[in-house]
Amino acid sequence: QLCNDEESLKEILRDLNTVERFLDLLEATEMPGSKLRSKVMFAVRQICSKPRLIPPNITEAFSFIIPKVIKELEKVADAAEAVDCNGNPLPGKEVDLDLAANSVYLLSSLSLSPECGRQMAKNHLKPPDTHTSPPTCSLDEVLERIMASRLCEADAPPSASGQRSTFLDATQDCLENLRKRLCKLHMEERDRENAEND
Repeated sequence: QLCNDEESLKEILRDLNTVERFLDLLEATEMPGSKLRSKVMFAVRQICSKPRLIPPNITEAFSFIIPKVIKELEKVADAAEAVDCNGNPLPGKEVDLDLAANSVYLLSSLSLSPECGRQMAKNHLKPPDTHTSPPTCSLDEVLERIMASRLCEADAPPSASGQRSTFLDATQDCLENLRKRLCKLHMEERDRENAEND
C-alpha cells in the first residue's frame, strides 16, 4: 500500500536492492496455501502502475520477471483446462484466482513501460527465450487459453469449497485489453524492425 503514495514509491525505488528483494521473493519456493507470490505480484504491480516514476535500472530489473509471470499464467491455463466431463475442476487442479488475477494485472502494468512493452511484444507470438525453465507457450497463446477457459465463463460452478471459480469482470476486461495492447505493440515492433531492415 506504500506504493499508492508517490513520495513513498520514490523512496522505495531509490534502492535497487529493494526491487531485487521483490524478485527474490518471486523466485522463492512457496509453501502450499501461501499467498506470498500473489502479494509480491500485487506489490510489483502497484510500483509498475506509475511508469513515469520508475528509473531505467528498475524497469530493466522488472523486465526479468516477465517470463516468470508468463510461466505462472501457463500453469493457471493448465489448471483451468483440467476439468471433468461436467466442466468441474479436477481434484487438486483448482486455480488460485488471486495469484492468477495479480499475474494478469502485473503484466498489464508492465506493458505500460516502453521497454517491458517491447519485450512482451517480442514474446507475444513465441515463448520467451530464458535459461531457467522457460514457458512452452507464447504469451498470446497463454492469454487465449485462459480467456477460453472456465475462468472466463459466466456460469461456471463454484469450486468444491464453495468459492468463486471465475475471474471478476474487471479481471476479464484487463485480460482482454492486455491481449489487444500486446497485439498492437507486436505490430508496432514488427513495423519498426521492418523499417530498420529496409
